[in-house]
Amino acid sequence: MRNSMQKGFTLIELMIVIAIIGVLAAVAVPAYQDYISKSQVTAGLAEINPAKIQVESALNTGTLPADAAARGTKSTTAAHVLAYGITALTSSRCANEIVVNVDNSATIQCTLIGSGSINSKVIQMVRTLDNATTGVTGTWSCKTDVAAKFAPVGCALTATAI
Repeated sequence: MRNSMQKGFTLIELMIVIAIIGVLAAVAVPAYQDYISKSQVTAGLAEINPAKIQVESALNTGTLPADAAARGTKSTTAAHVLAYGITALTSSRCANEIVVNVDNSATIQCTLIGSGSINSKVIQMVRTLDNATTGVTGTWSCKTDVAAKFAPVGCALTATAI
C-alpha cells in the first residue's frame, strides 16, 4: 500500500479559517466605524478652536469685525467666520457659525458633516458672559450633542444648536 502525503488543506481546515476571519471582521468593522466618527468630531472641534482666540482678542481690544456689528445674530457670511480665524463658512467637516452677543458671551458652532452617526450633530465652543460685579471675564467650554462615545474628553453633552 502506498502512503501519500497530504498536499494542501482539508475543507474543514479552510472553513475554520474563514469562520475565524468572519468573527474578527464582525468585531473590527463596527470598532473602526466608531473610530472614524470620533475622529470626525475631533476634527470639527479642531476647526473651530482657533476662533476662540480671535473672538477673545476682538472682545478684549474692542475690534470686532465690521460685519459683526449686528451682535447677537449668527454669522451668515464667509467674511465673518474668516475674520475670526475659521478657514471657511462650510468645509468638508463642518458648517460653521459664530454668535458674539452684546454681553460678550459667544458661541462658535460646527454642524458636523460626516458619517451617519454624527452627521448634523453640533460641537460648540461656548463663552460665558462677563461678570461685571466680580470682574471675571467669560470662560470657554466645549459642548456637543453627539453620543458620549464620540465626544472629545471634557466636552459636555449639552449642546443646543444656535
